Amino acid sequence: MVRFDCNGCKLSFSSEAKRNQHQLDCTLFLLKLGPSFRIKMSKKKLRVRASIQGSYEWALRTTLPKNSKKCRLAMDKKYNQADLEKEVIKLEREIALSKSISEKCLNRQIIASHLLKQKIENNSKLKVEMELQKKREIEQKKLTDQAKQDRAQGSALGGIFDNKYSLFVSGGAPGLGKRS
Repeated sequence: MVRFDCNGCKLSFSSEAKRNQHQLDCTLFLLKLGPSFRIKMSKKKLRVRASIQGSYEWALRTTLPKNSKKCRLAMDKKYNQADLEKEVIKLEREIALSKSISEKCLNRQIIASHLLKQKIENNSKLKVEMELQKKREIEQKKLTDQAKQDRAQGSALGGIFDNKYSLFVSGGAPGLGKRS
């Protein structure tokens, strides 16, 4: 007989459908999946993860503590995005898997999660801005290259004539009606 085991809590089920239904509610399985900034999840899984105290999604739904400004500024200076991701995951596992949780640890998770979300948004805005800047530079380079090609081709009369009797040189081209 085939057994289907939950990847989180190792419970056995007789059918795959029962296991899948169980995994939607299994906190250990959802914690092993990882936070939503690492992988894409369905809305249902996000909703269940948001109900698990200590998870990244739960921390984003809760408001920041009242006196969190100093801690937030210190964490912003101390941690870059990669370090914040590690810290959030460490705190998530620590809080979700332990029975006794300190208020300080919960507040730290909330602050770190909000700060990480802010850094992710800022980085995505910077990436979009950099891509737009690169596109503008490429377009500008194309325009300057085209202008150089147009100048290099000149006219059928030759380069000396263009330099001597150009429209942009004082005196103008012959026959333009400039009076002396």
